[in-house]
Amino acid sequence: MNNLGMCVRVQNRLDEAAELYKRAVELNPKMHGPVFGLASAMLDQGRPRDAAKWYRQAMDLNARE
Repeated sequence: MNNLGMCVRVQNRLDEAAELYKRAVELNPKMHGPVFGLASAMLDQGRPRDAAKWYRQAMDLNARE
């Protein structure tokens, strides 16, 4: 899911990318990659507040690894 999300985000299909990242996070909430991807997709969508929340979560997860 994470790789697919990355592919569609590169194609500027941001809504679809955000949904794929959300599914990936639901499957494995402790993996920082999909959380970071979701934050990036939200930032690309012009949703900086939502993105900041997910970036913080990604940084917390990354710090634990």
